[in-house]
Amino acid sequence: PSGRNRATETPVGEVEEIIAEYCLRLSKMGSPLHKDEVIDLATSLIQSTAHEERVRKRKAEFCREGISEDLLGPGWYSGFMHRHSDPRMKKNVCERNKIGEQE
Repeated sequence: PSGRNRATETPVGEVEEIIAEYCLRLSKMGSPLHKDEVIDLATSLIQSTAHEERVRKRKAEFCREGISEDLLGPGWYSGFMHRHSDPRMKKNVCERNKIGEQE
């Protein structure tokens, strides 16, 4: 067993690897993404795919009533950052998020 249960695994799957790599590349170029940009990017990559259907099913099964209708949101982002714990990405994305919050 992996030590994870079904509720904590991401339905976005291998798309997260692409997003994580993209975030790292942009960070290296000095243009890290803000949290909202990461969420928008991930949403755009899974819309109209089997991943979207899996996300909607997962939300219907595990999310409480009244939760946002957005496909992905802050909860997904938090899990994404936890699952992809490369310190370079965390440092750059987190610094960008702090700058964005000040604006």
